[in-house]
Amino acid sequence: MTLNKFAVFPLKIVLFPESIIPLHIFEDKYKKMVNNFVENQLTFGINLSMTGKNFDVGCEAGRIEIIKRYDDDRLDILVYGGRRYLIHNLIESEYGYFTGTPDFFEDDSNLYDGIILMKCLKTYNDIVHLLNNETIKEINLTDFKTSKPSFYLAQKTGLTAIQKQHILELKSENDRLNNILNHLQNVLPAIRESELVSRIIKNDGYMINK
Repeated sequence: MTLNKFAVFPLKIVLFPESIIPLHIFEDKYKKMVNNFVENQLTFGINLSMTGKNFDVGCEAGRIEIIKRYDDDRLDILVYGGRRYLIHNLIESEYGYFTGTPDFFEDDSNLYDGIILMKCLKTYNDIVHLLNNETIKEINLTDFKTSKPSFYLAQKTGLTAIQKQHILELKSENDRLNNILNHLQNVLPAIRESELVSRIIKNDGYMINK
């Protein structure tokens, strides 16, 4: 599915479908973009932009919620992730922000392997236990309110912006889950090693089993 006109907001973050991100809008052109979204239903999307590159695959703002308007028209908003798209014909609009033609796409298949998901959860929760940080909570199956749990996990598992972009572009839930699992399985040994070093230091150089 394509639209004739679509505003593009380049940022150093990745928006996922069904996710929520807070944004502070202070540039005049993007204040106009948000107002156009509210008043004229001119849809916009967020594309990753970093290291001098604008990535073509982004995620639309399915809806926004204005949290605060400041006296100088700056805005605090929440953006709710919608559909993914590939942007074409990117040009600068009369308002100063970019517009293009989005080609929306879905996964090739909605099926995924529940065993892979459970492995992701177990590895993630093992990491949570090692970190022992009250602000980082376990994830349970009941936390998923979506048919695409990979997008939820991708927000929680410490992926870089480039890794998140790769997840966004994949058209298979299994492929996304496998990518996240590989990432977690690489992180877990490093955390275990750092935890061991910390325990040795705390015990004057002696390794003590818990």
